[in-house]
Amino acid sequence: MKIGINARRLQESKSGVTNYMRHVYSRIEKMENYTPIYLDFSLFKKQFPTMGKTFVLLPETVTNVLFDLFFVNLLARKEQIDIFHGPSHVLPFFMDKKMRYVVTIHDLAFFYPNTTSSQFFTIYYKFITRYSTKHASHVIPVSENTKKDIVTF
Repeated sequence: MKIGINARRLQESKSGVTNYMRHVYSRIEKMENYTPIYLDFSLFKKQFPTMGKTFVLLPETVTNVLFDLFFVNLLARKEQIDIFHGPSHVLPFFMDKKMRYVVTIHDLAFFYPNTTSSQFFTIYYKFITRYSTKHASHVIPVSENTKKDIVTF
């Protein structure tokens, strides 16, 4: 069974989310009958060279959002993924009916007032977290508190 992983965040420096991802995926790599496929910018540029060249010209925030919401799904389809994992709140638009989608939610701090995040970040993550939890086959909250927050919001 192929598990497609939105691995864009693995290219970032170490953080709680990237440490979580490395831990989970190292375990999946050891499991029989499961093959993790890391879906990231480098694979995208190999599979879709023309689009990959255009991608580089856009600001990083724009490319990250486009990748997470649209282009990662192109890769997942091309790789014939069985299960797609969004490790940090985000599942792509235009989901494939043949694929199962799993999303991990780390926290919902951006739902609370007085967060230090930009207005764009707050609006984007509120929208995409609601979308992802609604459309996921399975939602993984990383704590009981996050689970309660998901139910509340």
